[in-house]
Amino acid sequence: MKTAWLCCPAYPLRDRDHLERAVSSAEEFCKRIGHRLVVAPGMQRFGGPGMWLAPELRRSDIAAGLAHDLIIPGRGGYASVDLVDVVLAHPGVPPPIIGYSDVTVLHACWRTKGGTGAYGWMPGVDDCGPAALASGVAAILGEAGVIDDTSGGEVMLGGQATGWLFPACLSVLAGLVGTPAMPSMDGAILALEDIGEAPHRIDRYLWQLSAGGAFNGVKGLVFGKLPWNNPPREKEHQGDFARDRALVWSARLKVPAVFGAHFGHVKEPIALPCGRQAQLQADGRGWRLNWAART
Repeated sequence: MKTAWLCCPAYPLRDRDHLERAVSSAEEFCKRIGHRLVVAPGMQRFGGPGMWLAPELRRSDIAAGLAHDLIIPGRGGYASVDLVDVVLAHPGVPPPIIGYSDVTVLHACWRTKGGTGAYGWMPGVDDCGPAALASGVAAILGEAGVIDDTSGGEVMLGGQATGWLFPACLSVLAGLVGTPAMPSMDGAILALEDIGEAPHRIDRYLWQLSAGGAFNGVKGLVFGKLPWNNPPREKEHQGDFARDRALVWSARLKVPAVFGAHFGHVKEPIALPCGRQAQLQADGRGWRLNWAART
């Protein structure tokens, strides 16, 4: 029977109750895809907000996970950058991986190694309930799928694009520019989301990706909702918002683009496959991103 490795590449879970709930969710996921769950030793180590575990422990766990058939990060947060050299040194193609947020680091490494996965459901994230789990199952099983304007969003620049789909957390991906972990985005439909980032930081991340060549050959852009809760000191904010920055960059890149797709840091996120061929259609009637079944 195939095995799935539940591990902690970034922030740890909070306590034993959090672990039990994550394991229960992961077991349900594995039941639906026909895998047996194996829990990494690092999952037994807990921590409070903003804490990440020692790199040695997480590096050991991810190295062990590469021998399994699927890797399931418990949650995101920060610190997956500590694992880049371990993954890139792996002699073969890594197994599929599912997760979002800081797991963007690993999805990027996977892409450079020829691996695949899904950007979505994680068992230790409170916002990932039954709908997110079902969506993640479908993505890992290789089913065809779609995300469109029925979940919200709007067209920034109309057109049609075909390419391979790469979803990512904007700030995390921008931080990989110039490193061995950054894959080429030539031919990609790039789906970018984040949470809690002010408009000037969103613009800076997009500028960094552009200046670093990451947008070279990109065929289309799908922005997430990019929610930002105005800090009290900025309640009188009179500048741009995330939507405005997305509109500016869509025009600069001159590719079909939409804003407000329901994936990533939202309640019950839709899982997007990584590396699968997809088509983006956007016009005055709305938008639609669909991907083919895995062949």
